[in-house]
Amino acid sequence: MFKITKPLLKKALIVFLIANLGFGLQVAYSSPVALSRTFYDVMNISEEQYGLLFTFYSLPNVFMVIIGGILIDIIGTSKVSMFFCGLAAFACIITAVSMPHYSIMLLSRFLLGSGGEILLACATTMVPIWFDAKEVPFLIGVLACWFYWGNLTALVVLPAINKSMGFRAALWFVALVFVVEFLLNLLLIKFNSDRLKLLAQIKSNQEINLKLISTPETTVTAEESEMEIDGATNLLSEKKEITQEDDEASSISDKSVVEETTSGSGGVSFYEFIDNLKKIKEMTKSLNSRFWVLCVICFTGYYTMFGLAICGTDILETKFGYNEQEAGLIMASEGIVNGIVPMFAGLLLSKFRGRKIQVMMLSAILLSVGTFLLNVTNVVPLLWILTCGLGFALLNTTLMACVPLLADISIVGTAYGIMVTSYNLSIVIFPPILDSFKQHTGTYTISIWILTLCGLTCFALLCYLKYLDSKVPVHESLDSTVELPEQSPIDNHFEVNKISEEVVTEYKDLNDTETPSAILV
Repeated sequence: MFKITKPLLKKALIVFLIANLGFGLQVAYSSPVALSRTFYDVMNISEEQYGLLFTFYSLPNVFMVIIGGILIDIIGTSKVSMFFCGLAAFACIITAVSMPHYSIMLLSRFLLGSGGEILLACATTMVPIWFDAKEVPFLIGVLACWFYWGNLTALVVLPAINKSMGFRAALWFVALVFVVEFLLNLLLIKFNSDRLKLLAQIKSNQEINLKLISTPETTVTAEESEMEIDGATNLLSEKKEITQEDDEASSISDKSVVEETTSGSGGVSFYEFIDNLKKIKEMTKSLNSRFWVLCVICFTGYYTMFGLAICGTDILETKFGYNEQEAGLIMASEGIVNGIVPMFAGLLLSKFRGRKIQVMMLSAILLSVGTFLLNVTNVVPLLWILTCGLGFALLNTTLMACVPLLADISIVGTAYGIMVTSYNLSIVIFPPILDSFKQHTGTYTISIWILTLCGLTCFALLCYLKYLDSKVPVHESLDSTVELPEQSPIDNHFEVNKISEEVVTEYKDLNDTETPSAILV
């Protein structure tokens, strides 16, 4: 029977706080989409200048997200999220203050992109660090849902505020949302710090007991032996306390615990930073070809939806004759799909291992078909927008769930940084091209054909990924349905069982006596 417990509520709160890192970003990012006609009229800008609002947002992420991912792996998610969340909140305040000065708004979009996308990398990095591997797809889906409720909030709420209170009030609403996000992130940092310190202390106690047990030459007095057993008993007690507090304890690696705890207390020295940077650089070189193909899939597939999101309201207004609020509501339907479907898609991926590439193939087909039909038909476009939304919901959830399967946990922040950079690069390249075609032809026909081509290219790359995946061992395959042996998060990252067996064996070999039960963790 399902029972709501205190640990379950605490876990739900942690998931909410992590997901909160992307909510305000979606509201801020989508504000030009939700208020596209107002941006054109109030700020007196052209289609190309409108496209630059998205290009300037994504421009810093050609390099900043990778840097942010490396910083996450070196100094931890807490400090990185606090700094860049503050930067993004500051950018939103500048946007509200600067209106209607276009050049200052471009600067604020640049700052928003510099901070915002790194927050997404922080959020997605926290999931495989805090939770068991089998939970990752579901929780990535939960994050995607909540992120897109931010998008939906922008599309529904901002036009209403703009209509009743004006353009500046709508921009101040965005700034307020991000300030609240910053305050909630401080609470997440507090949870993060407390948990990491507790788990680091358990790890430290375990190493001390391991060292004491594995030193046969030392003469141990009765008092010292009693102290040793007491220490091991305390370790057992602490581990049980953690397990009772949270049914599926945080899946934090040794490296993550030590580094984030250290960085949270005294910081990382320059030489330690350089040493860690070199290690990450070497480990990044070990990322396999499937990971890099997935990056290109992210580049092409994501832009099919992002391009439609950027131009969507204007397409609905110019081709189908809707007003700004009506167009916003139709585009909001895509946000509703992405606010619901990823959670259920993630749940299915958690329950049934494999089939990830096949799911992404289906999503690429949906994206291609949706944009194609939007281009060639004049019927009510809602169905085609929903088709594209469903395709992107499946692609986003599945693709992001694949990243920790292809990258070592110690560089998962860097891996997510590379992945986020790949789709931001597409947002830098394509918007000026799409807007240029619209400006020269007077319609979005060619622009939407480009989006369809991106979807078809994504499908072709997924076929190639499927071929590469068939060459790896079945237990490493993204599409394999072979179940992996279950391990608890603590067993995965502290290797408690493995260490216990090694200690027991060594103790017996060296001392040829019965092993005290107190040392068994």
